[in-house]
Amino acid sequence: VLYCHFVRVPLFADFDNPEKYGFARASSPCVFFGCAITDMPQQAYKTTNVKIDTPDGETLGAWFTLSDTFYQAQPHPRQPLNSTGLAAALRARPTVLYLHGNAGTRAVSTRVAHARAFSSRLRTNVLALDYRGFGDSTGTPSEDGLTTDAGAAFEWLIEAGAAPEDVMLVGTSLGTGVAVQAAAQLLGAGRRMRGVALLAPFSSIAELLDTYYILGVVPLLKPLQVFPPGVVAAFKSLLRDRFDSLGRVPELETRVLVAHAEDDWDIPAAHSAALFRAFVE
Repeated sequence: VLYCHFVRVPLFADFDNPEKYGFARASSPCVFFGCAITDMPQQAYKTTNVKIDTPDGETLGAWFTLSDTFYQAQPHPRQPLNSTGLAAALRARPTVLYLHGNAGTRAVSTRVAHARAFSSRLRTNVLALDYRGFGDSTGTPSEDGLTTDAGAAFEWLIEAGAAPEDVMLVGTSLGTGVAVQAAAQLLGAGRRMRGVALLAPFSSIAELLDTYYILGVVPLLKPLQVFPPGVVAAFKSLLRDRFDSLGRVPELETRVLVAHAEDDWDIPAAHSAALFRAFVE
């Protein structure tokens, strides 16, 4: 229920051909393996399918999209993206590491719209990954696993030529919990970054259970309210993955943006208000 990674939307996605989902047209697919990027003829140029290896042996699928300004500045005919071109793109413009919410894949239309907007309106590169167990990525999701995935994607960008201070973590919904955990770990290890943007964040999974309405109508824990409070507390104690973003606030010594729709029917904006107060304090 937390991850809904089994919801493979869109069905039978063709990740090797991101142009099918709204990105700039490409000639033929290519794959980058780990941090070592293999040059191949006739590769996709604006958006490229990449593979990222994690320290614990998983392989993540991701799309790397060039900033629109860098893409438009390339001479015609535009050449395939190779390791040299990737490094040049990462040096020329900042990069968004995009961490999506639960269910679906990086090919979901709203996620494609985010990546395209970052590329065209903010003129950044974008690395959008599917966590372990999502899309074409291997493994099974967990809090530690998704945190590792985000860290591996960050390090992939650094190995490819990005400066750490030019990479911004942008999370939506579940991805905000991933962004906070990963940023705290990276900062704790001495890595710097451009900042963290939290779009529709929650303070913690435990707090979210109290306020979550299925489809904005059915309160998730309503059936448990007929029992004594201790029953609800015991139920929450069984949570394995907590994504306690509020508890990690003191560790995020970097630029932070918190944004939330007041009429969000999944995650009430009160979660953002609590996080914002904690960051200010």
